[in-house]
Amino acid sequence: MFMVFLVLSCGHLFSQTYYIILTSQQLKGRKVTEDGGIYKIQLSKPSEVQKSPSIFFSVESPDRKIYESFRYADHDVEKLQALRARSSSDPKWAIVRSEELTDTLIKPVSFLKTIHPIDLDKEFPVMTLESAKKLFEPLRGKKVYIIDRNDITDTTVKLIGVRYVTPRSQVPVYVDGEFVIQ
Repeated sequence: MFMVFLVLSCGHLFSQTYYIILTSQQLKGRKVTEDGGIYKIQLSKPSEVQKSPSIFFSVESPDRKIYESFRYADHDVEKLQALRARSSSDPKWAIVRSEELTDTLIKPVSFLKTIHPIDLDKEFPVMTLESAKKLFEPLRGKKVYIIDRNDITDTTVKLIGVRYVTPRSQVPVYVDGEFVIQ
C-alpha cells in the first residue's frame, strides 16, 4: 500500500504544468483576418456530457497557415462515462482520466510573479508555422492553463485549464449564427 502511494505521489510531483498568457479577441461570427489573431470562442450550448458550453482559445493566421487551438470543457464525469460505456464493449474505455478534465482557478494576482508563462502576445506576431509547431506540439497531453489578460483584475487572475486540441477538425466553426463543432 505504501509503495503504491509513493509512486502516485512522485508521478504527481514531477508532472509539469504549462501557463500561456494572452489577450484574446472575441470571435463572434466574423471571419479571421489574413493576419489572424488570438481568439476566444464560446459555444452557445454544452454538449450532452458537459455542464457548460466549451470555450476555445484559437491562435490563427491564415497567411502563415497557423491554426492552433486549446479547449476548456466542463465535463459531467458521470454522463461522459455513461456515454463511453454505451459506445464501447471495452469497459476500460469508459474510464475518464484526470488529464482529460479541465478546471478554472482564481488566484491572487501575485501568482503571476511565481510562474514563467508563454506570452502569446509577444510570440504570435513573429510566429512561423515551424515555430508554432515547436511551441505547441510539446503541450499535447500536458496540463495547460490559459491566462487571458482580459480576466485579470487588480486583485485576482483567472486560470482556465485547457487541452491542446489541434487538429483543425476539433475547432468550432460558425454556422447559422452560432459556433459549432462539425
